Amino acid sequence: MTVESLKALAASGEFDAVKTPSIQKAIDDATATIETTSWCAENLDAATENLAGHLLALRVRGGQGVSGAVTSAKADGISVNYASGAASKNPADGYYESTIYGQEYLRLRRLQPLSPIAGNTQFGHLYNS
Repeated sequence: MTVESLKALAASGEFDAVKTPSIQKAIDDATATIETTSWCAENLDAATENLAGHLLALRVRGGQGVSGAVTSAKADGISVNYASGAASKNPADGYYESTIYGQEYLRLRRLQPLSPIAGNTQFGHLYNS
């Protein structure tokens, strides 16, 4: 995975203005976090790329990972509610459901054959680094 491939992942150009060292840090964090022996070879690259995209999106958005559809809005009081990602049976997955990249990471993780290790690490320590 490269800085260019991660920028290409964000079709909206979300990462275009992000400096290369920040993108590389997200790539390095994702690569170091994913247990490669727990993943099917055909999903590993996409999972790593989407995890890096998730980490970077949270950093770019200042921790605001909302990406769901608007479910309600108010005008003068300015109140907007968003739908969450796909409902998960694992409460810890809410962290990943907050971005489209995290949602795709979860989808790929669910395709893994009984892998309790794959992606079950929380990234709070990475976000604050």
